[in-house]
Amino acid sequence: MTTPVYCNFPLHRRWLLSFKLLALIALIALFGSGRQALAALPSGWVDGDVGSPSIGGSASFTNGLWTVSGGGSDIWNASDQFNFVSLSFFGDGSIAAKVTSLQNTDPSTGWSKAGVMFRNDNSAGAINAAVVVSAANGVNFQWRSAAGGQSSSANASGIVAPAWVKLVRSGTNFSGFYSVDGTNWIQIGMAQSLSMNGVVLAGLAVTAHNNSALNTAAFTNVTVLPQIFGVYRELWTNLNSSAGNTLAALTNTTYNPNWPNSPVAAFTKLYTNFEANVDIGINYYGQRLRAFVVPPTAGNYTFWISSDDTSELFLSSDENPVNKIPIAWVNTWDTSRQWDKELNQQSAPIALQAGCRYYLEAIMQQGTGGDNLAVRWQLPNGTIEEPMTAISPASSRLVPCNGINTLPGIYAQSTNITAFEGDSFVLSVLSTNEAPVAYQWQLNGTNLMNAAQPVYAISNASLAVNNGQIYACVISNSIGAVTSAPISLTITRDTNPPVLLSAQNLGITNVQVFFSKLLETASATNIANYVFTNGTPVTAAAMDVSGNWVVLTTSPLTYGSNYSLVVNGVRDRASQPNTIATNSTVGFTASPFTTQDIGSPPTSSVITLLSNGVQVAADGYDVGGAADQ
Repeated sequence: MTTPVYCNFPLHRRWLLSFKLLALIALIALFGSGRQALAALPSGWVDGDVGSPSIGGSASFTNGLWTVSGGGSDIWNASDQFNFVSLSFFGDGSIAAKVTSLQNTDPSTGWSKAGVMFRNDNSAGAINAAVVVSAANGVNFQWRSAAGGQSSSANASGIVAPAWVKLVRSGTNFSGFYSVDGTNWIQIGMAQSLSMNGVVLAGLAVTAHNNSALNTAAFTNVTVLPQIFGVYRELWTNLNSSAGNTLAALTNTTYNPNWPNSPVAAFTKLYTNFEANVDIGINYYGQRLRAFVVPPTAGNYTFWISSDDTSELFLSSDENPVNKIPIAWVNTWDTSRQWDKELNQQSAPIALQAGCRYYLEAIMQQGTGGDNLAVRWQLPNGTIEEPMTAISPASSRLVPCNGINTLPGIYAQSTNITAFEGDSFVLSVLSTNEAPVAYQWQLNGTNLMNAAQPVYAISNASLAVNNGQIYACVISNSIGAVTSAPISLTITRDTNPPVLLSAQNLGITNVQVFFSKLLETASATNIANYVFTNGTPVTAAAMDVSGNWVVLTTSPLTYGSNYSLVVNGVRDRASQPNTIATNSTVGFTASPFTTQDIGSPPTSSVITLLSNGVQVAADGYDVGGAADQ
């Protein structure tokens, strides 16, 4: 593509132009829109004039330095004239920059400006918010709350370039800040509520405040930071009421030809919770909320959905929407966060792996009256997060899903690991791409079999096998691939002997003995290593497949009697096996009852036999609902 260059010729010399040059200028007038790109801009950035200033502006980027030239009368009142280099920006986030210099192209007022801006569109009267450094009037946080409406501002006087400026968007709230060092930020005035689209323009704005001049400004340290975690919402209006109170009004293209690819852009947004606004005042609409949920721990999770009117909640077995299945739904309507009106609002317990991304989608349609939509879940430890949130205290995450492929990126990954032999651990990567990605773990540069998840587990690490290994994960999609930083394993010799933890009888002829770690089979099943102080004989010893507990067969025990077991000679599975401490001893009272903890409570239960019964001390959140503890 040839880069156009624009020239201004005095009227009295235009007759000297050749026909070819006139044709070129005509083409520029048709297709250039007053735009001048002097150097390649970063991917996604576009430069252009807003409001047709008399002198066209330009933007260039070289080694971190932005040079932006803008003409025009001002960014103010009901209509703007300036140069704007910008990119599309979705949802919450911020844009910041250091304005290193600008020209005073209107010395009589000192109101030439350079700064950062969020803008609804490129029309001259668009809703916008900006933080700008002026030539002689300090730093301005300014905004226009309605298309074609008047502008307002708050000012911090006495600030001149170089100065840092920052604009933050959170929902409908926009806040302006400045800094003299790029670290300590001072807010300018109060946050302003502006009804901008979900997708806006974010960029650098420069005006000369003089339609006969060009203000050249320099920017460095330009950062555009989108919201990383959240829930992606799309909305469709004017649904066909003849479909009745069913989701067909939203998802059946006979009733809604705009499903699923043409939602109303003005309503597209990111939520920080898996919950839509309540009672938005629109009838006959539908919406879809999508995210990748990243569980903090492995275990069973239960989901609920609440809505007005009907809704359905889907979960995939992985991060691919193709594999989604319905897990809960609302057939009629609920008040906000009413989780128990219909049994089908609650899912069955679903086993999820910590660190994996699972596609989660909720759809809902509204007829008339009130409206709401929310999703909650219960973690394996019984904690309920209501509603699900983008970043929870339990370290769960919600990554927005918009289905658009971009170059894969890695938000977080495992670092180098140092562990003892016999330890188990999980390697992981977290991508915040807003569409599914593929994973392939590698060992020393070679692809591993059955290693296509964001997590890779290593169990019972071996000094001989695992020490010095280097792992990496390749994350890919149709756009490209990225490889994680190498993860090196350092496995050291285990010098810690096994420890005797507890014992309990299982009936009258078996005793279950628990140890702190995996045991060597030969020594753990040698009956000579187990002696009861009262002489009760041990006739057999069998190790469980878990490797850290043994069942002894004994002569009949007496309920209510106390027993003391002495253990010697039991070794672990280290490369150089460690032997249990000499005469390790554990006691227990023989009981007709056996303790068994359900749902992994934080403290183990204890049984104490009494003369007239039994005392049970137990932890856990409840016996009830979808899961017990």
